[in-house]
Amino acid sequence: HIMLPEYVRELAPELPEEEVWMPATLNKTLMTTLLRDKLGFQGVVVTDASHMVAMTNQMTRKEMLPRAINAGCDMFLFTKNLDEDYSFMEEGIEKGILTQERLNEAVTRILGLKAALRLHEKKEDSTIFAEKAGEIIGCDKHVKIEKDCADKGITLVKDKQNLIPVSPEKYKRVLLYVLKSGESAFGSGGGEDIGQIFSEA
Repeated sequence: HIMLPEYVRELAPELPEEEVWMPATLNKTLMTTLLRDKLGFQGVVVTDASHMVAMTNQMTRKEMLPRAINAGCDMFLFTKNLDEDYSFMEEGIEKGILTQERLNEAVTRILGLKAALRLHEKKEDSTIFAEKAGEIIGCDKHVKIEKDCADKGITLVKDKQNLIPVSPEKYKRVLLYVLKSGESAFGSGGGEDIGQIFSEA
């Protein structure tokens, strides 16, 4: 979601200032004019997380999702509610935020990538069925690997400004977003929930 105002000004000097400061994910000048046309990249482009503030503070999700695809992204990362997001894409086409031609181009790229990875070929021996996933995910072996990685990934932080420990009591602007599946895959925790997570961290 990086902003590159100088590139935008150089490539499209006629754009109003609010468009100049639009993050790359929502910026057709950066995604299409620069990345596709000028740099010649023709692969699949996936947004960074679609729940991040750099995207969500620009416009509503209803406007944001079709605009990201129309700007030149082919897929967006993470859903809030799959049915709702799907309806936002349909409405984006109806309102002219997203063109059918651009949508077809994105789908073609995605299908091309899947074909290149041979995902269309049935591979019974390498398929993990959903009912067996519970036996593998979170098993003792994986928990041990997880703990080993955490132990070996410790970073020494010199807390010269006395910022640690981070807590919702000390920093009132701490906000926790939880991604989950279900009716709404976007929730927020606060108060005791955040404190509990920080105290366990």
